[in-house]
Amino acid sequence: MSKKKQLESWENTKESNQKTNGIPFQEDKRSKLVQLTNKGKKITAISLKKIVEVEDKYFSKLNNKEQHLLKNLLIKMIKE
Repeated sequence: MSKKKQLESWENTKESNQKTNGIPFQEDKRSKLVQLTNKGKKITAISLKKIVEVEDKYFSKLNNKEQHLLKNLLIKMIKE
């Protein structure tokens, strides 16, 4: 998935992130729902764009096959 699509996916799902493991925040006393201010939203958007730029810079050195292999290896490291 391209970085742009990942960013769009994050934007589309941020409203659905109002649950933790399927438990609404009101029912889970360990969680607290917070809301970003407009300034916070702007900073987040700018930061995510910068992150995508940095990732693109480094991942562009790898071809698609190498990127896929790296992704799978990192996932394997995290799971084990």
